[in-house]
Amino acid sequence: VNLSGRKGNPFAATPSTGQSPSTQTVQSTVAHAQAERALRQQERRRPPAATAIQKSWRGYRDRREIEDTWRRDWDVWEEADPSLGRAVPTANTLVPYQSQADCLKQLQLLVHFASPREPSDMGRLRHFACRYQASFLGWPTACPSNEWIFPLLRLGKLSIAMLQRAQPPITPDDTKELLRLLYTIAGTIPEQMAMYSEMFFEALGDLLEKYRDGPASQTGHPLSPNMAIVALLRPKTARTGIVYESFVRYVLCRPDLPDRTLRIIESEGRMEDLALALNSLLSRSSSENLLRTKSAEELLWLIAYFIHLHRSTASRNSRSTKGRDAPYVTVLSRLVSHLAVDISSRIDPPSTAISDHSDDTTSLATSPHRPLPPFVRWEILTLISQDHVSGLLAQATTSAAQAGNTFAMGSGQTSHLAVYVLTLLRAFPRRGDEIRMWLYLGSTSRQSEEIYPSVPAIKYYYNAATQTSVYKLISDEPSHAISLLNPQSRRRTDTLTVPDRNEQWQIILLFFELYPIVLKVMDDEEFLTGAASSDSCESWTRRSALSLDQVKDLTVFLKNLSFCMYWNASEIAGVDEPEKKNSIAEYFSGNLSAFHDNHPDAKSTRPQDAVIAGLPAVVQEEEEKHKIQESYAADANEHPDDDPDDNIEEEEAQDTLIGTQRTQQVRNIERLKRQQRKASRRKYLESVTPRLEILQNMPFFIPFATRVQIFRHFVLLDQVRRRGNVEADMWLFRSDKSSHRARVHRESIFDDAFEQFYKLNEGLKEPIQITFVDKFGTVEEGIDGGGVTKEFLTSVTNEAFNSMNGLDMFVENDQHLLYPNPTAVEERKELLRQAGMPDNSQDHRASVRDLLQRFEFMGRIIGKCLYEGILVDIHFAPFFLLKWSLTGGHSSAARESAY
Repeated sequence: VNLSGRKGNPFAATPSTGQSPSTQTVQSTVAHAQAERALRQQERRRPPAATAIQKSWRGYRDRREIEDTWRRDWDVWEEADPSLGRAVPTANTLVPYQSQADCLKQLQLLVHFASPREPSDMGRLRHFACRYQASFLGWPTACPSNEWIFPLLRLGKLSIAMLQRAQPPITPDDTKELLRLLYTIAGTIPEQMAMYSEMFFEALGDLLEKYRDGPASQTGHPLSPNMAIVALLRPKTARTGIVYESFVRYVLCRPDLPDRTLRIIESEGRMEDLALALNSLLSRSSSENLLRTKSAEELLWLIAYFIHLHRSTASRNSRSTKGRDAPYVTVLSRLVSHLAVDISSRIDPPSTAISDHSDDTTSLATSPHRPLPPFVRWEILTLISQDHVSGLLAQATTSAAQAGNTFAMGSGQTSHLAVYVLTLLRAFPRRGDEIRMWLYLGSTSRQSEEIYPSVPAIKYYYNAATQTSVYKLISDEPSHAISLLNPQSRRRTDTLTVPDRNEQWQIILLFFELYPIVLKVMDDEEFLTGAASSDSCESWTRRSALSLDQVKDLTVFLKNLSFCMYWNASEIAGVDEPEKKNSIAEYFSGNLSAFHDNHPDAKSTRPQDAVIAGLPAVVQEEEEKHKIQESYAADANEHPDDDPDDNIEEEEAQDTLIGTQRTQQVRNIERLKRQQRKASRRKYLESVTPRLEILQNMPFFIPFATRVQIFRHFVLLDQVRRRGNVEADMWLFRSDKSSHRARVHRESIFDDAFEQFYKLNEGLKEPIQITFVDKFGTVEEGIDGGGVTKEFLTSVTNEAFNSMNGLDMFVENDQHLLYPNPTAVEERKELLRQAGMPDNSQDHRASVRDLLQRFEFMGRIIGKCLYEGILVDIHFAPFFLLKWSLTGGHSSAARESAY
């Protein structure tokens, strides 16, 4: 206790802060001055703040007093009962206003004081709405003069605010009168009400959800907002686009709209304005784009409503819909393309079993593969019906025939259809073949075919594709493909804008989606003759055939494009996107392969000399590829967690174990990252070995003798890497590997070979030593210097591929050509069932697995013969060889040459 009266305590101990008393005095003085300054500033701010508060309160109080005065005057003039807020007036119980001036006077006074926050104003608004409706019916014009516009606009805004009021909630009678009032106002001043179209449709959309399952969903019901909705959609004004944009945002994106609402919208709305509004919303900047502001679920419902409204309008309207199809196709292409992944995964979701022990009760609700709502699924499936797909293209072929088969790019009709069809193929991959076939068969024009002959889809899109600048530039010079595929390339040789280039590529892509169907169904006579006439008596396949000159030009384009994309892979795709390049390159080279494989007798133009550029260059690329693979293998050994091939089966099995959802998500993400790293490494290898990629994907450009020579060099390099320069006999002597030595009985050569050599896997490339045993169990004398191994391999192939040996693994066709027995597995299962073995038993699975392993071993034996240069007398069916070659080496073993 300081009894001295001083501010400081002289008896207090000096604090041990290491500072002198003078320093402490200075610091306390500064702190004291700062505190006094802050106090003075606060004192200066307090009077103005108090004045502002008082002024605001007085202004608020004065406004409340004036509004209360206006309310009393309005009530006195209306001669209303004091309990007006609880009354339920109707148009039948109230008399209309005596004159328009009286109505306008009361309206102007009402909009000045009425507020959604005042409970009693709802009664006044309902009272005026009833009298106004009664007066409105007797007036000669809806809006007598311009002085009515602004009061009616404020009345409409007030009514919308009343509908959106949460506390106190409005009654059904209030809602009924407000909807009637909004219907009248929207029909009277539609252009001005468009200013509040967002509030308008948001409030009505909330009402649709509120009364969705009740009787109010019917249009005739007093609480139905359907009539108010169409009252603003029906008029054609300068702000119609704004109205339909708001309608899309706040009504059409809501789930489960009532059927009656859709019916009245399709009868009163305009589909062309809806399509234009959607196109505008999808073209906005990122902050206003509909694809970014709405969820995937909302966009799916929007697509379903849009398809339903367009189909209903088109079926009801008998005249041509040419003017409405272009924006419809454009909008639908954008929406479906944006939701292609959701649609393809949810249109036919796989059945997933939920573990009984799972503690995640929301897994079904949050699953990305949950099925689409029935209405959405039904409407989206109508996009892939034959009538829908062929009908769109029929109109385009009619337009082309009327134009004399000239395909102008300026109209954009061709590119719109191309984008739409490509979007359908991406969104419905399982129905891709059906969509292509419908386009191929259903492309004939359906109007005035006697005057305008039908144009097949193949010829239509071929003519459109060949007239594009992209096609002409690449056909003239392969290097033009670099700038056309990569606009940032330094080799810019074209003047096309990005939209024009994209449209032209889309037309070309659609043609190459359709042309392989013709190659599959067309015989050699139709292909080589090429129909020049359009006789209706000819088959559709012959009418769709291209002439040999057109096929030659098409081959030149594909050859130049595919070659450039493989040869200039790094420059086209850049460092960051090698995978994108290779996928496109494989697409076009696949079309070229399909052309060659379906008609191998048709000679293409001479391949470019730079494809191989000498045997040493190809061998050098193979060596470089092997070194890179070895470096990847070394990294995988140092970091086993990064190896994408380790424990894949174990991880897949763990997905079914009990665990939290987050743990499984993390595991799936890690697995996806490993797979992406593996794909990136493979794509990098493809980009640094262009000659090998051309050799693998376009081998028909290289003479067969040259390919055999390259293959033998690859085998020689592989043998040197595996065992050095040691001869086969010396390698067997030094290695002393018993697994490469076998005794084979003459009566069961294939079975003994399978039992002793299947487990070698890649080790079958090494030399093997065979000792034959006759039927008496006597070992045949002889030294295996290569001849015994050759006899063994030929004997195994003869026994394995002989269709009469009882194995039934390969069967013959009419030309005595071999192909795998497609029913071998089912026949084995049926035999096991007849033997009384259950399908899920371990012995049953082991027997089926044994059959599949024998097929695999037969392939290894053929590979061994090719590896050793041994000719075998086996003739496979062409379709089987084609199917075999389509794997492209992607399923080969690790560090194996894809060729």
